[in-house]
Amino acid sequence: MYLDILDFQANKSLATEKLDTLIRNEEILRDYLLGRRNDISKIENHIFFFDDIKRTDKVIADADPHTFFRHSSFGYTVICNDFNGYYVISNLSGILICTILEKSSIENWENTYVNVDKGKFKVKNQKVKSPVMGDIIDYMNESRKAQEQLSKEQQEKILKAIQNNPQKLINSEIYKNKLLDRNLREN
Repeated sequence: MYLDILDFQANKSLATEKLDTLIRNEEILRDYLLGRRNDISKIENHIFFFDDIKRTDKVIADADPHTFFRHSSFGYTVICNDFNGYYVISNLSGILICTILEKSSIENWENTYVNVDKGKFKVKNQKVKSPVMGDIIDYMNESRKAQEQLSKEQQEKILKAIQNNPQKLINSEIYKNKLLDRNLREN
């Protein structure tokens, strides 16, 4: 978030009130982490563990969610303008961490809340309905389009590696997740 704020400031790409919201929340989190305060105000942290999806809508299924979430790592600041939500999200190969700086009116995170005062966390029946997921779906689609635009040379290298050792591909986690994505699209 700190680096995103610096980028927003340098590029003047964010309205002043939105930038002020990010700066205010970054200061709260910084002060908490440095031990200068005992709470994080109304900021919430959530962890969502990406599990096998059995059913979903076509938009999500077409974005290869198993492959995307389990084989990527990323993080960035998200502002959902239509719902006035502010977030910092990170995906760590299937563990989605979301810090909600300012909640939108349609936020619903079930069994994902991380209580900063308690050291235990139980995971079961997690569900998320949040405008930040729309941004993540857009990112998933961008990733899939980038994969489809591999150069002929790179495609040939991949094909040759598969031909040289097909069992390696069949035993790989990425292959298993590609199969889960294919099954999801077909259901």
